[in-house]
Amino acid sequence: MTIEPVKEDDVIEVAKVMMSAYKDEPWNETWTLEKAELRVNAILGNYKGFGLKAYDENGIQGALLGFVDPYAEDSDFYVSELFVKSEKKKGYWFSTIT
Repeated sequence: MTIEPVKEDDVIEVAKVMMSAYKDEPWNETWTLEKAELRVNAILGNYKGFGLKAYDENGIQGALLGFVDPYAEDSDFYVSELFVKSEKKKGYWFSTIT
């Protein structure tokens, strides 16, 4: 498994992985590709929005998306999304990415 920053060209594939992650328990959510792509772009479009993708020879398997929230003296990085493909989950706990 390789981990690298999410690039603009990755947004659609990341959105598809997010759709896969949330389709099963415990969320059972139904996402359209348009809405998932909008969510990914909204997070990455925040101040210092940043994402990491975990991928292998089969494509992107998971991602972390977040942004920096500046404050008076410090700035914090907020993780907005952390997900893996549905078939990569082990129960409610995710498999270790190495």
